[in-house]
This record gives sequence, structure tokens and C-alpha cells, in this order.
Amino acid sequence: MLVLTKRQNNILIFLTTLNNSIKIEQLAEKFKVSSRTIRNELHVIDGFLNEYKIKIIRKPSVGIYLEKDKDNFIKLRNDLNLIDYRILDFEERNIVISLLILCNKKITFDKLANICLISKQTVINSFKSIEKYFLDYGVNIIKSQGKGITVYSNQESILNLFENILETTYKNELIMNLLFKNSEIYKFDADASLILNNLSKEKNVYFSNEDKIKILLKFIIFRFVDDFTINKTNNKIYPSYFSEENINKIEKLMEKYVVINNSKSLEYKVAVYLIEKLDKINKIDKINKEYFINGLTNHLRLAIYREKNNIKIENELLSQIKIRIPLIFEFTKRELLMCEALDGIIFSENEIAYISMYLASAYEKSINLYSKLNILLVCSFGLATSTILKTRILKIIQDCNIIGPLSESEAKTYINKNKVDLIICTGNCFIEDIELISVNPLIDTSDIEIIKNKLFQISYTKSCENFISGYVKNNELNKKTYIKDLLVYDCIQIIDEIDDWEIAIQTSAKPLIKKGLIENRYVTKMIDAVKQFGTYMVLVEETAFVHAGVDDGIKDDCTSILILRKPVTFGYKNPKSVRNIVILGIKNKINNPLIDLIYIFEKEDNLKRLKEKSIDIDEIYLMHN
Repeated sequence: MLVLTKRQNNILIFLTTLNNSIKIEQLAEKFKVSSRTIRNELHVIDGFLNEYKIKIIRKPSVGIYLEKDKDNFIKLRNDLNLIDYRILDFEERNIVISLLILCNKKITFDKLANICLISKQTVINSFKSIEKYFLDYGVNIIKSQGKGITVYSNQESILNLFENILETTYKNELIMNLLFKNSEIYKFDADASLILNNLSKEKNVYFSNEDKIKILLKFIIFRFVDDFTINKTNNKIYPSYFSEENINKIEKLMEKYVVINNSKSLEYKVAVYLIEKLDKINKIDKINKEYFINGLTNHLRLAIYREKNNIKIENELLSQIKIRIPLIFEFTKRELLMCEALDGIIFSENEIAYISMYLASAYEKSINLYSKLNILLVCSFGLATSTILKTRILKIIQDCNIIGPLSESEAKTYINKNKVDLIICTGNCFIEDIELISVNPLIDTSDIEIIKNKLFQISYTKSCENFISGYVKNNELNKKTYIKDLLVYDCIQIIDEIDDWEIAIQTSAKPLIKKGLIENRYVTKMIDAVKQFGTYMVLVEETAFVHAGVDDGIKDDCTSILILRKPVTFGYKNPKSVRNIVILGIKNKINNPLIDLIYIFEKEDNLKRLKEKSIDIDEIYLMHN
């Protein structure tokens, strides 16, 4: 039987989710490897799929896709989450070993090796890093020859360790399948279900993440409840064989995970405060508002508990969140600082990132931007071709307002009287000041990808504009903020033209490097972020707000501005036209000039003036919000 590596497995899982074909080059970009590597991986996957009688169909100039047989396809999807069909990578292996040590009273090296399908020596070699990780939480691993491996520490430290591992793994089917089959905690499945159901009924408690809470409860019962036979109780919530002492122990350990429907609780007040602030920017309907308040309350209960008890967590998505949803991140940080109910509790950036994900989800749910996009079809061919074009476009884009097809002259007349966000045309078409895509009249696979990417760009830009205008409208500016308040004069540059966006970032950062405020590696990290995540940092028309992480080479808070008289095509993924590049070096995690600068650059008069050739540094220095 052929076994896949993690990357091969992930490529195959991705292929099973596609409804259309995909090119080798697109797969290579997605998985950050060369096209040659993808071809080699697909050769191995071909052999693996033979057992399922499924083929990878390859069509020149179109791409690849899986030949789908319903029954075999379902079996394939299920098997891809079993260890028998995939090799664990180093990180996954250490996670599995850590969970198995915690979820068994004793376990041996031999058993760990058998479960992970590796040698005993490989397990032993991994142990040094696992022991260090456990010690960071105050948990000791005890190895007894002939008896096995166990852990020793206080209950809270062991629970914190387990919770932290579970936070990033409970949705991983492969790891959870291994845990289910090879640990002692699952014999308490019925008890945990009974307790959670009874808590909901008897104590008016809810759980926004019941799957995770259930695993935690099983772990608590397994690890910390010692006696199920004496001092029986008639408690309505817990199984009859639980003693009063066991119940008290469980409730004490579970108290931070349970959310009671209490409008007076701190976490509820903060959740309501944040969602109401978001609601003022864009209206959230009553049902969704209640849903997000409940979910956020549940999360905040844990976050507040961690901050009060100085329990540090690491959010692996922090850098992505700060780059991909910077406005929501900064909004969350500002509002948490202004929330009086918190009474001085300061959240770390890792916690803020998780909270901002909830708010981003609520905001995106409240605003259906695609339905507001006006797409104009321009086709110079005959009626039959125009009809096919519109039919196929309607299949690809279902939530936009589609106009046409019109001839080029009709389109120009229409644009003079109506707002258009994107033009999709066949052949050569010359219409100024509106985004335009030229496509094959019959729409091929590459056209579909280009159209979807362009729509995402436009909708993302509209989302940012909508958020900024809503936030400004509902937060009256107490005073004028000038660019001179946010940076020094000699950190502003005006240059006629730079052909390469990477050189433009390097040029913009030169004054900060010269002053010793950032290191060269900070510039490299900024460029890497654009390559990896795309042009999410273009938050205002023709303006990119670029930054890297706080640990990537910043000496002190700093900002620089580069104005290009001729715009540069910025980025490789979803490239955009950019003439203003703002470099942000944020060392102080509380003070961030991003929103203040956005207010200045999104102001229509300022944007218009920045495009004019006569603009000078003195005028830029005195621009305000």
C-alpha cells in the first residue's frame, strides 16, 4: 500500500474540493513549490489513486482535475484523514506524541512508535523537544524503565498544556482519529455528553464550541477524577456515581470554559460593546448580532481568564491577520483599550488577533459587497457570441449586477450616466478610469481565475472603503491630525518613477534605515509579506500601507512616505496600481498611526492633490484628516 507525505496528502485533498480544472503553475503557487515538484508529487498521487480507480485527468492548456466516481470518491475523502494513508510530518508527530502522553496514564516508547508508524529510536530522538515544551508549562515527563511514560505536575498546569495543544488541533481529523483510537479519555464520552446536556438544561449554560469543550471535559474526568464508586450523590447534572468531591473538582476546572447567559458578566459586556461598535459601522441584523455576541462572549471568557492569570498563548496567524485584515485588527485593539468595562485589562496582540477574527467574520457577514458590484459586459461580436458570453458570466458571477453585453460606443454612453466597477470585454476595448478585463468570448479556465481574482480585489477595496467611511462617520475626530504629527519631514520622498514595486518599497524605507530605526531585514520581511499574502495592504486608492512584524528588525516607532508621480504595478498576486507607499515600523504595540494615516490618505482632496505633478513635500507634510 502506497503512503503519502503531508504535502502529497494536502495536494490530493485540495484536488478533491475543486469543481473546475487547475493548472500545474497555480498548484505550484498555492503550495509554494516549483512546477517540477508538483509534477513529481502528482506522479506519486497517480499511483496512490490506482487503488481507488480514480484518475488525474490532464488536458493541455486547460489543466488537471480528478475523474470522480461517487462511491470511490467518498471512500478516498474518508481515508485521507487516516494515518494508514499518510506520513506524519515532524510537527504533527510531536503533537500526537504529546497528546498520547497526556491522555494515557502510562504509555511506552514502543506503543508511541507503533501508533505513529515510526521507529522507537525516532520517538526517542523527538523527546528532548517534547520534554522542553512540557517544562515551559511546568509539566514534568517521568520515564520509568519497564513501566512507561507519565506526567507529573499540578492539575492547572496539565490542563493549560492540554488546552493549548488542543486549540490548534481539535479540528484536525487525522490527529483526533489517532487520539480517539489510542487514548483512555474516550471511555468517558457518554459521561461528558450527559454532563454538557444537563448543564445546558439545568444551569442555562451554552457552548459555542461544544466539540472542543467535550474533549476538554473528557480529559478532565480522565485525568483528575479518581474515585467513581464512593460517596454517591443525587446531583441532577452529573452521573450518579460521581462523588460531591469529584463534582466540585470538575466544576472548578471547567469554570473558565463554561459561558452562562448572564448579561452582567464582564465578557458579555465587552462582547456587546465590540459588536455594537461594529454595528454602527455596518448594520448587523438581530439574529446574527445575537449569534456573534454569544460566540464572542465565550471566547472572551477564556481570553480574560488568561490575561488575569498571566497565561500566554501564541497565535500562529498573528502576522497574517495584521496584514490581511489590518483595519479590523487596529479597530479591535483601539476599542479594547477604550472599553471601560475591562478596567485596565490589556490584551496581548495574540489575543487581539483571535478577537479580531470574530469581528472580521461578523463584519463580512453583515456586508454582501458582491451584490453591490456593477459589472459591464462589452462585446463587439454578434448576438450569438454575446448571448454565450452573458450566460457563462452569469454562471461564474451570481451575486453581481450584470449589465449588457453592449457595444463599445453604447458602453461609453452608459458609463457617463451610471457607476461601473468592472468591465469584462472581448477583443480590444479602450475605456479610461475603470478596471477592465479582456477575455475569450467563450470564457476559458484562465479567464475564470482572472475574473474571480479581480472581483475579490474590487470587493476587498470596497470593504475597506466602507469600513473607513463608517468608522469615521461614527467616531468624530476630536482634533486635526497632520502628517507632521506622525513622522519627520525628511522621511517623505517624491520620485517621478520606479518600475519595480520591490525597489519602490526599498526606496521608501531608505530614510528609516539611514536613521537606524529599522534594519534591512525588516525591508526583506515587508517584501516577503507582499509576495506571500498579496496586496491586502492597499487599503486606500493607489496607497499601500506596508509593514512587517514587531520582531523583524524595528528599533523604534517610525513611518516614511514615498509618492510616485507615475504609479507602479504593486505585487504579484492580485497586482494593483500604487503611487503612494507608506512604510510603518510599529515597535509600541499600543500606538499605531495606521488608522490616522488612512483617514488622511482616504480624504478625496488629498488623494486628488497627490496625483498632481506640482505636489511638494511641504504640502504633504501639512496634509491632515
